[in-house]
Amino acid sequence: MITYKFFNHLPPEAVSIRQTVFVEEQGFHNKFDDIDERALHLIVYVDGKAVAICGHLPMTRL
Repeated sequence: MITYKFFNHLPPEAVSIRQTVFVEEQGFHNKFDDIDERALHLIVYVDGKAVAICGHLPMTRL
């Protein structure tokens, strides 16, 4: 089953996915910053396992 959940903070599942995909696999170095504290975060789960993330920073929150 596919489910999703929104967070107003960067949850551990999002940190883990971002670390694996962007830092370890793609070689980015600065994938965590103060924008994470202001963004809305979405995690998609498949059968209870986090499989995708998205961060959204509305223009009004800059």
